Amino acid sequence: MADLTAFSTASSALIALTFNSSLLNVDILQKRIVLSNFFDQIVERARIVQQMPTILGQILFEDLGDPVLREF
Repeated sequence: MADLTAFSTASSALIALTFNSSLLNVDILQKRIVLSNFFDQIVERARIVQQMPTILGQILFEDLGDPVLREF
């Protein structure tokens, strides 16, 4: 569901930046750069979210050497 929301938001931003020339008051090339950066951020955030279980598992596994965590 979060992916659908992110896609919907990205689509809305794409439409707004593409068809509203007064938005951000920049030329088409700058709009493309803004869009490219925006989508790069979405892809990077999605990659991080997908890796979170692995990252959290590694952190927990590495911390198992801690005497406090061994009690749990």
